[in-house]
Amino acid sequence: MNEQILAYLPVLSPVVTLIVVYIGVLAQNRYVDVRVSDLQRYIDQRFTDTVARLEALIRAETGDLLNRIERLESERRVIDEGGARGSCSGHAHSAREVRTREFVLALPGL
Repeated sequence: MNEQILAYLPVLSPVVTLIVVYIGVLAQNRYVDVRVSDLQRYIDQRFTDTVARLEALIRAETGDLLNRIERLESERRVIDEGGARGSCSGHAHSAREVRTREFVLALPGL
């Protein structure tokens, strides 16, 4: 009986080796799938966080720009109203108005 087992051993050995390798590949493949899905979730979360931060930044900058535009428009109205009340000549007033607008636009932060 030992001789029969020894006769089948060269045939069974590669089959057993293939089964062990196949089980190892499946286990490793499952581990890699888990790691890839973890990495994908991490990247998705980072992307979502980055998009949220950028949207908040854009909203803040847009609000700041709208405030600046409103302030400039109100200053323009004050300049226009002041010039309409007491101007002697149209040319002198328009030059002063241009200089004032250039000054307002040159203010830091605008």
